Amino acid sequence: MTNGREDFVDVKVLKDHLKVGKSFIYKLVMERRIPYYKVGGKFLFKVSEVDEMIEKEMRYA
Repeated sequence: MTNGREDFVDVKVLKDHLKVGKSFIYKLVMERRIPYYKVGGKFLFKVSEVDEMIEKEMRYA
């Protein structure tokens, strides 16, 4: 995070953060279960948004 703004991360960084495989990240994207941004053909994520969405899913599961 720089200047009070959160940086975007790519699939590799997100998979390491969540401790899952790349294919699982892509599955979550295709099912629209995690928030993402598509820039120049690349999927980018804000870790805080993904963590929040996962926490909500776990709460209601």
